[in-house]
Amino acid sequence: MKFSDTGAALIQEFEGFSAVPYRDTNGVWTIGYGTQRGVTEKSSPITRAQAHDILRDECDERFGAAVNDLKLPLTQWQFDALVCIAYNVGPGILGPYTTLGALLREREWIKAADAFLLYDKAEWNGVLTRLGGLTRRRNAERTLFLNVRWPYTAQELAWMREYDILVASGRETSRRGVLREKMTAQRKRIWRRAQVFGWDRDGRRKRYNSLLARTK
Repeated sequence: MKFSDTGAALIQEFEGFSAVPYRDTNGVWTIGYGTQRGVTEKSSPITRAQAHDILRDECDERFGAAVNDLKLPLTQWQFDALVCIAYNVGPGILGPYTTLGALLREREWIKAADAFLLYDKAEWNGVLTRLGGLTRRRNAERTLFLNVRWPYTAQELAWMREYDILVASGRETSRRGVLREKMTAQRKRIWRRAQVFGWDRDGRRKRYNSLLARTK
């Protein structure tokens, strides 16, 4: 099985993009959407389209291969979600002695989806700490693992649901303004990505229109 543009979009959302090489928090030279292999301070700048292709190739070659080695009857969205978490955490996350790896081998799909949420901690000032960015990322991967046909990210869903509840209450609060700002920024990101990769991938048109309806 091959990694899809849907999975690539999830990684891109959380990794962010850099056209030029930079040192990550561990001091490793990085470029594009988190690519490190072969990157040095002298690496040439790349475009978003080039970074997208590099990401797809790297995911298929290394992380997709690790998922395929499990030899499980995975759907495309389950495959993509596993590649995404392996890209972020490392392919060892799929090993038989991890919670996620063991549940996958037992074909406990719902429990495996929930196990994504266990891996949202990192060392911060010498202490293993739950990080909000990792929690959002794991929730997005879990959503993808369960059903890719639902196009919204977990964060988009949370914003829209909270906003709709506040609107239904009839109260104009500062929180509504904060949510509108976040949704406006997100729909602009979707629009920019659509100019490069088109509207017909990753539910972009539906996501954009849903956010636009709440922010225009």
